[in-house]
Amino acid sequence: MRTLSTRGKFAVLSTVIAVWGTFTYACTVEDENPGTERTKTDSGSDSTINPNNVDAQTNPKICSTYGGYENVKQIAAAIVARVAQDCRINVPLASLKPDATQHLAECFEKQLGGFFGCDGVIYESGKTLDHPGGKPCRSMTQAHQGMNLRKADFDAFRGDVEAELTAQGLTPDHVRSIAAAFEGTRASVVQTNNQPTANTFCACAPGANPTCTKPILDAGTDVTDAAADVTDGGDSG
Repeated sequence: MRTLSTRGKFAVLSTVIAVWGTFTYACTVEDENPGTERTKTDSGSDSTINPNNVDAQTNPKICSTYGGYENVKQIAAAIVARVAQDCRINVPLASLKPDATQHLAECFEKQLGGFFGCDGVIYESGKTLDHPGGKPCRSMTQAHQGMNLRKADFDAFRGDVEAELTAQGLTPDHVRSIAAAFEGTRASVVQTNNQPTANTFCACAPGANPTCTKPILDAGTDVTDAAADVTDGGDSG
């Protein structure tokens, strides 16, 4: 199992300036096809994402198997770093301010720690704080509102999670269990139903990643405006 040094972890957090966490800003952006109905924010059923209350399949209590919560936090940082290098989904993250980057990292650590079943680690939106006395972590719906994220974006993120968990030495069964826990957040993260095979912020060079497909824009400004609005970000959730 690979572990990251403390120094390495902070290097990773610096890289996070270009990571998935920026998908947490909450500005409102029009869909590329205004006539297409967007998935609406739910009535609050996802406002509490408590990994300790999910079933055993998605909360396998494997924290101690992989070095405890301190090492799970390092795994979380490694996932964030991998996503930061993914040209299919990393573009809007580049404008995150340092404090938002740190907030993202700390909330994501708690979310992953809950999915690993680490004792005493819980992710409850509005109650879980990024650090003692710090800022509350948000629900997945709140964190991703206005991002126009599509099925392909979530698929890319889940693929990065699975790849990094495998690289960190998790067994195939444990990888599937953690991936299933993230899958439970899909409906809250994906809030645009049109063009499901397109990546909203695809930035891959031609041929660099054949799965990266840019959406067809009605006016050509939607994605540009959305990216420009990512200034001080928010949470992992």
